[in-house]
Amino acid sequence: MVLGSRMGPHSEMPFVRRVGNWIFSVLLGALAHKKIQDTASGMRVLTAESIRKIYPLPDGLHFTPAMTSRVLFKPGLSLCEVPMPYAERIGKSKLNVLKDGLRFLRVILEMALIYKPLQFFGAVAAFLFMICLYYAPGLIAEIVRGESIRDDRIYRMLALIAFFVGGLTLLGVGILGQKTAALLHGTAEHVPLSHKRILRWLAPIGAFSILLGIAVNIAPLREYVTLGKILHSWIYIAMGSLLFLAGLQLLAIAILDSILDLVVRHQGMKD
Repeated sequence: MVLGSRMGPHSEMPFVRRVGNWIFSVLLGALAHKKIQDTASGMRVLTAESIRKIYPLPDGLHFTPAMTSRVLFKPGLSLCEVPMPYAERIGKSKLNVLKDGLRFLRVILEMALIYKPLQFFGAVAAFLFMICLYYAPGLIAEIVRGESIRDDRIYRMLALIAFFVGGLTLLGVGILGQKTAALLHGTAEHVPLSHKRILRWLAPIGAFSILLGIAVNIAPLREYVTLGKILHSWIYIAMGSLLFLAGLQLLAIAILDSILDLVVRHQGMKD
């Protein structure tokens, strides 16, 4: 598809629409890993064969960003932009900046979730892991040095558990979503080998993490059973919980991945 870009230096596009178009272009470009300047230009040329690959499309004004998104995300299609002059239209535009802007955003995110869910969920998961990397070192250093862990550190530990397990959950959704999308779109052969290797290691790592979490809490559990109370620091319970929950998440992702493979294999046998 060849698209006429209205975003040149001499464009007469109103400021608000220009800013909105820039935001959508940056978002779509980041999700698709491709540079795009004008997501919603109505001036575009494409072959009949290509348009059949792009259907179905919505029938509102947001069909233009939907078309652009699908071309950028779908394998076998490509987009080229050429600059074009743009003058402000005469009369009142049917475009509602807020209402149609939200539709534009929704359709871009929908296309990202349909074709590249790992890009979307992986980015959020990476953000959560970065928060963990920022807060964890200080707490780990105190544990390694054998210092007495202050009670107010429990809030940081609870936050780390929430962010880390939440990140694993979103990463798992992204990985499984990407595999599902590849199977549905018939592009499973294009799934990177690194993804397959990661999925193969999830089960053993998850099982090891669960066992390690239980091992960390054996002494506190023994105290609770024999004495009716726990003398160990709360940090052991928290660390054990983090390891156990993380392992459970990894194991669940691995099981769901195996279920996907079984369904595909069974479907193939039926066909």
